[in-house]
Amino acid sequence: MRTLIARRAASPSSIALSIVSAVLLLVVLLLPSFAPGVAGPQSVQAYHGRVTALLDPHRVDPSGAGGGFLPDARVLLLEGPSSGTQLEAYLSGPGGQQDSNGYRVGEDVVVTVTDNPSGPPFVAVSDRWRLPQLLFLAGLFVLAVIVVGGWRGVRALLALALTVAIILKVLIPLLVNGIAPIPAAVVIATFLTILTIGLTEGATRASVAAILGTSAALALTALLAAVATSIAGFTNTVGSELVSLELPNGQGLDLRGMLLAAFMIGSIGVLDDVTVTQAAAVEELGRHGLRGRQLFAGAFNVGRSHIAATVNTLFLAYAGASLPLLVFLVVGNQPTALLVNGEAISIEIVRTLVGSLGIVAAVPLTTVIAAWLAGADEGPEDAGVVGARGLDAIDRAGPRRPGLAVALGGGLALIAAVTLVAAVVVGPLTATGPRTAVAPERFGSQPPTAGGSAATSASPASSSSLVPGSRGNETPIFAVGDAIPLVGDSGATDAEVTIVQVDPQGVTPDGGTIFEVELRYDASRPVAVDPRVWVARSSSGKEATADGAPSASRPALVAGPLAAEQVRTGWLRFTLPDAPDSLSLDYRRFGGTLFSVLVY
Repeated sequence: MRTLIARRAASPSSIALSIVSAVLLLVVLLLPSFAPGVAGPQSVQAYHGRVTALLDPHRVDPSGAGGGFLPDARVLLLEGPSSGTQLEAYLSGPGGQQDSNGYRVGEDVVVTVTDNPSGPPFVAVSDRWRLPQLLFLAGLFVLAVIVVGGWRGVRALLALALTVAIILKVLIPLLVNGIAPIPAAVVIATFLTILTIGLTEGATRASVAAILGTSAALALTALLAAVATSIAGFTNTVGSELVSLELPNGQGLDLRGMLLAAFMIGSIGVLDDVTVTQAAAVEELGRHGLRGRQLFAGAFNVGRSHIAATVNTLFLAYAGASLPLLVFLVVGNQPTALLVNGEAISIEIVRTLVGSLGIVAAVPLTTVIAAWLAGADEGPEDAGVVGARGLDAIDRAGPRRPGLAVALGGGLALIAAVTLVAAVVVGPLTATGPRTAVAPERFGSQPPTAGGSAATSASPASSSSLVPGSRGNETPIFAVGDAIPLVGDSGATDAEVTIVQVDPQGVTPDGGTIFEVELRYDASRPVAVDPRVWVARSSSGKEATADGAPSASRPALVAGPLAAEQVRTGWLRFTLPDAPDSLSLDYRRFGGTLFSVLVY
């Protein structure tokens, strides 16, 4: 028992590493923001509030605001400049979905207040307030790590916080500012590897071997991911909200580069685990007298078991993160070949396979480096039993090894040189040019009609051209759940329209497809809602407009004018004459399709 307590006692090096970790974390948190600033005041504010009363949701509003009904809840603001004030609010859920039956009186919620220049602000209950639960769970996690891990657990927590801070404060702002994603991700991933392993494991031979093994495997993963992504022709636009983000230079994000950066960041944690464990195994076997071939072979056997377990873990991690998407695609009754071939699924397959190849490579690389460093304080012994020729030569040469700093610096320099040469070789294959954002921050005005001139005739009730910005002849493509701006003649956003959800209703006797769509209009200026502008289009070219009332429990989308700050939701029902592999909804005005929403 005394021995166990003595081992848990904090050593000066443990305290020093913890202090260094805390200082580095503080420095990163105090860094100025690299992200582009937002001009002007925020139009939407969110506050902590509490539901004090649930009101009748069917009270008609004579002014027509809120989709024609008065607010259905009363809330008390618990923070902000109006703290202590009670307001009437509309109940909704995340993404604007109606969730009025789920809230209870006395429940803490998130209250959003949207400014309205021409009238009172629009107040809504947008979600539950769950920060206390999250903080409790985080506190439980921190306590468990400290109790079980001791000072090493403290250093692990500080390293985790440092990793999160660097990704949020450095990597993501750099990407948003247009820095090439692949070099940025490689450099920051290597830096994170050095920091996390160095701070948690200290300056030891095992930590140096783990850092070098991780860096080498990470470089290999980056190259393999770049080649595989290019050969497969991934665009990363399907279901990606980043497709609409415009950088300060007017260009869109490098989506393929972002995909590769995600590959590498996602691989760091698994690679760190593999290399640290493998280096520790070499170190432990070395303490028991193993050298040369026996040390390498024994540690490599441990690595084989680790590979088998970690590869399965990697697949399960990616499958778990993508499970909702997998369920949605599987229930779509698509052929298996098309399902696997689709970009959303094949990206996850490539991510798993490339990450697994990096893990497989990390084991022998780390084992060789750790076994080489393990002989630093030993004499030349039994050169004939050393397995790998590189280890044979080193062992025969004598016990001298470079210092840890020299080994780390030299190893990283060698890895960087080899990676740079390989990147130059595969560069022409993986190069991508600048791309234009599908939906830039500032949108254009009215588009030309089919005849080539701008549409000029419109009634006052429908004066908005409802045009999202498209450049050239491209048709913007959005995903279900995206808030799509509808822009008027002045260039200002008149409203946002969102396809909240799509519900398949089955098939017709002649093999057609029936589905219902819930739409939500949020008006910031007067606009006209017209269900006839929505056209369902299948991959085979078949088209259909809304052709009937939706299910009895679902209100139909009502046509007509919508005043500023009003919200209108409703359902449309479509019947296509076939069962398509893919389906989209086109928004058609002025003789053409202004944008499309990819359903599946």
